[in-house]
Amino acid sequence: VNNYSVANRYVNGKWRQHPKPESEKAALRKTLIQINADVVLIQEMGDEVFLAELRDALAREGLAYPYCATTSHDAYTRVAIMSRLRPKNFYDCSDVSFAFKGEKVFSPRGALSLLPVAGLGSPLQYI
Repeated sequence: VNNYSVANRYVNGKWRQHPKPESEKAALRKTLIQINADVVLIQEMGDEVFLAELRDALAREGLAYPYCATTSHDAYTRVAIMSRLRPKNFYDCSDVSFAFKGEKVFSPRGALSLLPVAGLGSPLQYI
């Protein structure tokens, strides 16, 4: 399992809410190919279109992740999972709340859980 942050960045005094330049995307793909993880947890993925772009580009370069999911929470900071292992289910836990300074709040990124196929142990969770 690998965890990677890919999208939001502070560049030249401004927050970027859009994909990285192609040179940085290529560096990310090269790193993920070298790591060769069965499951990748991704922070700040952005919209599903960005996840599809990353998944498809990796597949063209020989690293296929046929099972993917993102949270339904905030589009800019949502988290995602890409997996080579077929999960029994993905769970979007974006509606899970907790108390913070006396107020009910939600994670700004949401939360995902992946229940692996039988025999692989307990659920992998990422918050």
